[in-house]
Amino acid sequence: MEYLDTENSLFKELKPVINGLGYDIVEFHTRVKEGKLNLSLRIYKPDGITIDDCTLVHKTIYPRIEIMEEIRDITLEISSPGTSRKIKSLDEFRIFSGRNVNILPVDDSEWIRGTIQSAEDEILTVKTKEDTVSIKYSDIKKAKLE
Repeated sequence: MEYLDTENSLFKELKPVINGLGYDIVEFHTRVKEGKLNLSLRIYKPDGITIDDCTLVHKTIYPRIEIMEEIRDITLEISSPGTSRKIKSLDEFRIFSGRNVNILPVDDSEWIRGTIQSAEDEILTVKTKEDTVSIKYSDIKKAKLE
């Protein structure tokens, strides 16, 4: 699983601003190519993301990016994570708490289907139809939202 680049100076600057607007950052990618900064964000809130949400975040953070980065050519893409997202970082389990998830364990061919109950430091707890299952993150091969 990938992790957010929490040490990135732009991430550190923008995360509290975006959180303050009521959104979580699910993905954060930056790339500088030929003097152009490309920044791609996936944001989330439990009741869904609309185009107005993306516009609000864009208008709020773009001026900060211009001030922080000494690059004039900036592309900023903001979108929702999608409804059947492949989970790419451990933090996403916390963000998507309460959502239905499918998990494929490392040593099993059967998917675990259920609702994310909690996401602690090392253990994910999922409520299935039959039981409550606790699984170490290191034992997860794949996971995606249902």
